[in-house]
Formats: sequence, structure tokens, C-alpha cells
Amino acid sequence: MKLTNKDFRKIKRVNNVREVTLSCGDFYVKDTWNIKHAVNEVIGRRLASIFNLKCPDYKVVIFDYDGNTALNSQYHKYYSLSQDLFNEHGKFETAREIGILFEENYSLYQIWFKLERLYGTGKVADLMTDIVKVYIFDLLFGGSDRHASNWGIYFTNTTRKVTIIDNEFLFDNLEGMISSYFSREIYNAVDKVSSYEDFKRKEFTNFLNDSSEEFINLFLVYYNLFTPEYLEELLLSIESEEKFITEFGEVPFVIPHKNEIMENYLKNYELLGSVLEERKLK
Repeated sequence: MKLTNKDFRKIKRVNNVREVTLSCGDFYVKDTWNIKHAVNEVIGRRLASIFNLKCPDYKVVIFDYDGNTALNSQYHKYYSLSQDLFNEHGKFETAREIGILFEENYSLYQIWFKLERLYGTGKVADLMTDIVKVYIFDLLFGGSDRHASNWGIYFTNTTRKVTIIDNEFLFDNLEGMISSYFSREIYNAVDKVSSYEDFKRKEFTNFLNDSSEEFINLFLVYYNLFTPEYLEELLLSIESEEKFITEFGEVPFVIPHKNEIMENYLKNYELLGSVLEERKLK
């Protein structure tokens, strides 16, 4: 991506998040002082593509960085640029705009009923499969920020596609409340567990207890695919293929917290595996 000096000035004026028209198109621009969060957006896009989930393409813009100084410096400012999902081809509506509010303790079942009321009985099976994929995505990769404004449905004249945005908190919150937005009765369960491991076990067990064989098998497909070795190779591939955008031109893309990602992911992967073993699913 080639940005002009005017583009850089527009980006640098953004505080928090804003839609900006650049010389190469319309983008949502989000600012952050944490390089990990900006990089996670790029990683999340690649992961989503493997799940066949729609996700904007993200690029990371860094100011006052020439590729030689250390990342995460207090002197650097980071921005993530994502494609505008509102265009002549379709329209994106968040779950909140559709009327799915997780403050009301929506479970996967309740989402299904809500979508059938909106679009008709028997017409949302593909959407629900994708929504379960979002749950599996967050369960595997520690996405704990999937509130009703961070996913939704992208509409065209002929199709509807579940879309995820804002994946900045992947991996670095595996000690937290994983995927709680999609969990049945999980809010009551929080008071009855004493540790992250207990919480995750109870949540995942609820999913296995309540899900059809189809959705359990869907989880197993992605669990068996995303071994730690596979994820590590994928991160290396992302580093080799992506670039940071700076005022000095494009510079090599680096995942500065790669070791932290792998450490957290391995811990999470083994915990999920232990539950599968208990259920004789592994």
C-alpha cells in the first residue's frame, strides 16, 4: 500500500477510531500505543480467512519508525487501517444494530432464535455455522472482546456473511474471561469457579454438553488443524509476507510478542485438549 504525505497527516490526526478517506480508498483508522494490538489485527485477519470468516484486511502504520529502532518505543505511534465495510457492494451491521445485545445474556441458542425471527425459520443455518465458528475462533485464540459491536453480518443483495472485527485482544488475554459473550449460563458460573482453568473447563464443557454433533465435530476440525506447530508456522508466514507502513516506506513486519503468543496458546491448547480427553473426543 502506497500512502501520500497527505494520507499520513490524515491518519496522524485520528484519535481513537474514525472513518477516513485516503488516496487509495476509504478506511477505518484506529490509533493505539501498543504495537501488539495493531499486529494482532493482522494476525486475526489471516486466522479468519482459514475459518472462512469475513474480516477486514488490516495494515499497520507506524510513525517515527525507520525499521531500525526497537518496536514498542514510547516515541512510536501505531495505527491500524481496515477496509471500509460500507460500500457499493454491501453493508455491514453489527450484532448490536441487528438487536443481539450480550448484556441480555445471549447464548448461541438465543442468537439462532433471534436470527430466525429476523430472516425466517430454516434460513439461517449457514449464519449459525459461521457464528459457531466465531465462538471456536475466540475459544482457541483467546478472543475475549467479542461484544455485540465486534461482530455482525455483512449484507449484499444476494448473500449474508458473518463478519468479525477488532481482534486486537487475541492471545494476550488468555487468563481472562474467554468467549464469555457466547456462553450459556456462564455469568452464573463465574461465581462458582476459583481459577482461569476452572472457568475455561466449565465454559468448554457447557459448549460440548449443549452442542450438536455437527458443531462438536466442527470444533475438532479446527482444534486438530491449529496445532501449536501449525500456528507457529503461520506466524512466520505472516512475518515474511506482511509489511509495516511508515513515512520512510515499507519495512519488514515483525510480531514482537510471538513468544508470548505461543506460550499462551500452548497453555490454552493443552487445557482444551484435557477436556477433550476426559470426554473421549481426543
